[in-house]
Amino acid sequence: MSTFAVFGMTASAALAEAKKKTRTTRPSGKIGCPPVDLSPAEWDEAVKRNAETTMAGERVKQLSALFDTPQHAMQFIELAKRAGACRDLKIRCKAALL
Repeated sequence: MSTFAVFGMTASAALAEAKKKTRTTRPSGKIGCPPVDLSPAEWDEAVKRNAETTMAGERVKQLSALFDTPQHAMQFIELAKRAGACRDLKIRCKAALL
C-alpha cells in the first residue's frame, strides 16, 4: 500500500494554479456596466502576480503521487529542487486515525 507523498509548492505548480484561478475580466468601475475583458498581456501580468503571491504564501499542496517508501519520495524532492524554485518540500505519510 502506497502511503508516502511529497507536499510543498513549486513555481510550476503555482503558475498552473494561477492560470486556472485568474479571471479574464475585471470590473468596469461603473455601476450597471458589464466587466471589461483583459488583454492577453494584462492577463499574463495578473497570472504572474498571482503565482508570486502563491509562492510567497504558506499554503502547500500534494505534488507527487503516492510512494511505497520514503526513499522514493526523497528522490522526487531532489528532482523538484533541480527543476526550479520550490519551497516547503516535505514527505507526509497517509495514515488512518484511530
